[in-house]
Amino acid sequence: MRTAQDIAEHVGLSSVNVVRVVQKLLAAKVVASQRGHTGGYLLAASPDEITLLDVVEAMEGNAACRALNSTEAEYFPRTVSRDLYRRVDDMLASVTFGALVQEGWPR
Repeated sequence: MRTAQDIAEHVGLSSVNVVRVVQKLLAAKVVASQRGHTGGYLLAASPDEITLLDVVEAMEGNAACRALNSTEAEYFPRTVSRDLYRRVDDMLASVTFGALVQEGWPR
């Protein structure tokens, strides 16, 4: 369990910015919160169950929306842009936080 201040100090951001990020992660059910003087934030599931895609979608929306709103959309046909985001999403979905920790992340 970590407080917003703990997280902010660990990652070098202001607690205000951490709270903004955590609110999105809470809404997506990637993290959970507990109130009270011993409260804070924790992962809502095992690190082996949370993927990079879960976090990207919590922060940026789903692939279709990202493809339609991306700056690439003015340079590439939508089908190319959608396919690109689908492939990236497939890769992100294959990487869990558990795997990242096993590889020594964060460094």
